[in-house]
Amino acid sequence: MHDAAFLEKQGIPTVTIAEDAFITAARKGATFLGVPDLPFVVIAQSRSWETAEGTKKKVSDALEEVKQKLLSTARPAPA
Repeated sequence: MHDAAFLEKQGIPTVTIAEDAFITAARKGATFLGVPDLPFVVIAQSRSWETAEGTKKKVSDALEEVKQKLLSTARPAPA
């Protein structure tokens, strides 16, 4: 998250992937690092019983959401 915060402050768009179990902590961390609007893609926490196909689907969906956020999010230029 430090890297994402640094890049965002430089005007370089990022999207951070976080598991649902950690999103509250991730948002607090982003706020602490000075980027309270840091974009996240939230994925379900991995489970030991997940199949390879289920994991691939989750990753594919997350990557599509990352792509959409990177391409559609207008961000202000750094000050």
